[in-house]
Amino acid sequence: MKLYTTNLGIARQETLDTVAVLNIREKTLDEVLQGSMGLDRLANAPSIASCKLSELEVFSPVICPSKVFCMGANYHGHVEEMRQVLETLQPDRAEELIAGTLKTPVFFGVPSSAIIGPFADIPVPEFARGQLDYEAELAVVIGEGGRNISTEHAWDYVAGFTMSNDISARDIQGEAMAGPQFEFAHAKGIDGFKPLGPSLVTMDEFNLPLDIKIEAKINGEVRQAASTTEQVHDIPTCISYISRFHTLRAGDVILTGSPAGVGYFQGRFLKEGDLMEMSAQGIGTIANKVKFS
Repeated sequence: MKLYTTNLGIARQETLDTVAVLNIREKTLDEVLQGSMGLDRLANAPSIASCKLSELEVFSPVICPSKVFCMGANYHGHVEEMRQVLETLQPDRAEELIAGTLKTPVFFGVPSSAIIGPFADIPVPEFARGQLDYEAELAVVIGEGGRNISTEHAWDYVAGFTMSNDISARDIQGEAMAGPQFEFAHAKGIDGFKPLGPSLVTMDEFNLPLDIKIEAKINGEVRQAASTTEQVHDIPTCISYISRFHTLRAGDVILTGSPAGVGYFQGRFLKEGDLMEMSAQGIGTIANKVKFS
């Protein structure tokens, strides 16, 4: 199923151009995921209206998850980009940090206030405008809660996938990474810096091993293009590792990493009015403009 959270409630894709607005009590996918029956019952749920998706206001599929995690340096091409910056910021530790990244998943959390809709403008505060950057990332939505999840059973805990853009204030991130704490989540977790959407597509729509193509366009120019097959740590490994430290709950979101091609390594940062289009095969495209707030 391809599902949406909209201003009229939850909608299910019916044809290429139309969706059915469902006649159910819950108004958001968060509510459904946190219920006892999960998403399965939406397949046959009755509808109150059929319309074009363009006639609705589409929100983030999940609006307020209990936790949002982001995987760092999880595509081989991006690891090589990271190597360059680490050799400058942490020359004595660069190889150690790269080796650690390849061996063990790297993740960090951001607040749910960072989530914003798939077509909303991105509000950028004045302090974060210096080196604003994008990262196209496939996001996993957890369907069943758990702790200490094995890699063998990790897919059983996934409700589906959505698309995201891991927007970052690179100058703030760089200052933090150059320090002894090497902490940079605050540079990525600014309010509105994690657009999600446009849909949540359930696991049964995809074949395993997973091979989803993702792409980033800035003002129509392709900047990133990759497949999930290029990930350093696959999604089951990421889920299992995170769940060693944190109990995952239904509706939680995990951004699974960015491929190469981010603006930082090209010296091409985002400006006010720039249009960011992030696409995932089978899921759709989120399109957000940069707005200096």
